[in-house]
Amino acid sequence: MWSLFLHPVTMIVGATLISAPIIIHLINRMRFRRIPWAAMEFLLKAQKRMRRKLIIEQLILLFLRCLLVFLAALLFARFLGLDPLAGKETRPTLHLVLLDDTPSMGETGGDPQRSQDVYALARQHLTEKILPATLEATTPQSLRLYRLSDLTDLLQPDPAADSGPHRITSELIEAVRATLSQQPKVSTVRSSLVRGLEKAKQECDQAGASADVARIVHVLTDLRAVDWAQEGEALRQKIQELHDSGVQVHLIDVAQPPRPADKSRHLNYSDNVGIVEFRPRTRLAARNDPVDFEIRLKNFGSTDLRDVQVYFFLDGVGHIIPELPFDLIPAGQERTQLIQVQFPDAGNKDNPLSRFHIVSAVVANVPNDALAADNVRHAVIEVRDKLAVLAIVGPDEDLANPDKKSNDSFYLRRLFQEAFKSVEWITAQPDA
Repeated sequence: MWSLFLHPVTMIVGATLISAPIIIHLINRMRFRRIPWAAMEFLLKAQKRMRRKLIIEQLILLFLRCLLVFLAALLFARFLGLDPLAGKETRPTLHLVLLDDTPSMGETGGDPQRSQDVYALARQHLTEKILPATLEATTPQSLRLYRLSDLTDLLQPDPAADSGPHRITSELIEAVRATLSQQPKVSTVRSSLVRGLEKAKQECDQAGASADVARIVHVLTDLRAVDWAQEGEALRQKIQELHDSGVQVHLIDVAQPPRPADKSRHLNYSDNVGIVEFRPRTRLAARNDPVDFEIRLKNFGSTDLRDVQVYFFLDGVGHIIPELPFDLIPAGQERTQLIQVQFPDAGNKDNPLSRFHIVSAVVANVPNDALAADNVRHAVIEVRDKLAVLAIVGPDEDLANPDKKSNDSFYLRRLFQEAFKSVEWITAQPDA
């Protein structure tokens, strides 16, 4: 019987309190003494006629008082219904959480007053809504927690010491909150949601094979169009596979600004400008030769942007390469410019890796820019003292007199040496 209540002890106390109105009713009937009074005798007949009505009214009042106490007891005892298991999961449940930490989750919604990004809201949703709700369940609840950038259980980072899912308790929720607070930043690279669902399918299959376990996959993501445009069919297939194997999939949208409930309304967009591409025209350059770098910016917002400044850093040092202004970037469009960079250092034998240089492009602060992760791009280039060109010439070539105009390679060599000042020309003949 007590299984019908979530808090049966409260129901026992309530059942005891129901007797209170009855006791009060009996005491009220006993506290009056009958005293004969001649002046009131003429009212006896009228009182007898009204007696039945008064008794009925008192019984109704007594019933209402008892009913009020009974309903209050049901409220505090959390009555589950005549069938407490109807619509409830009676099996142990595995909760597998995929936490999207791709760069787009670093968006702040373009609100300068808000310090939290979408990734922080996703972590908060997990620790304050999803996990506390599992504590209300009457069956064991366990947890696996993954980030898309690193599909390793955050609660068990060493796969060799993996002891299985953790039982969800209040202490575990605090441990999850502490673990996520140590990793507050999003990843710098985009991760595939398909890979995350494949990992979830693998874990759910293992849990389902070992015991009769209910399995729920929670995906906390901003549901970016790029994921569904590029991998939409693969995502649909993976979700269908999970559904066919009895796994519930909950896609939880944490995007900012929130999507309107009315699907006919347009989505709210945040203003954002990002570096779409930044690359050198060549991956190998000679020392002190100018190298063209191409930078392409896109305005992802709904308003035109003016006077956008891009700053450059050479091996982490600023003010070596001049800044590059973009006068106008219309809403939803791209603009491309070139900038020339010279590299005076080509490395040496003692430090051969110093011939590799990193050029960084950084977009200056744009008002209400919702996403900072796409404001920085890096490019790597290798610099040498000279660029060697090997020319395989014919048997009539006079290798001893390379400046002889009758040589087949004379004009080609002059062309390269005039276009590239640091070219080392090497000629050779094939073996006879």
